[in-house]
Amino acid sequence: MVNVLIVDDDHDIRLTLRMVLEEIAAITIEEARDGQEALHILRHATAPYIVLLDFMMPQFDGAYVLEQIASNATLQRHRFIVMTARDKTLPLKLERMRLMLGIPLVPKPFDIDQIVRIVEQQIAELAR
Repeated sequence: MVNVLIVDDDHDIRLTLRMVLEEIAAITIEEARDGQEALHILRHATAPYIVLLDFMMPQFDGAYVLEQIASNATLQRHRFIVMTARDKTLPLKLERMRLMLGIPLVPKPFDIDQIVRIVEQQIAELAR
């Protein structure tokens, strides 16, 4: 069983991603509305997650979460996918961090097939 965490402040996006990803066999899906909820779940996780992380959220955004990941080896056991509508790029510091951590970037509006492909790739990586 693979755990997937959808982190987005937009309820409709979380719902859409949940409906699409539920078609993939043997996954459990959880949701978080912001980075604070996500970090709480990830810090207390007993198994690794595949995390679909929205970059732009109120309060604890994707940038904050990426900074926490980069500075915490325990959080790096999880696999992350960053989703952003921010001109399809991140600020240079965060882009370097994302590349260093090997985190895929998916522009919004996203292609559902692309999301499924990337999640399936991350599942395969976790299985290794």
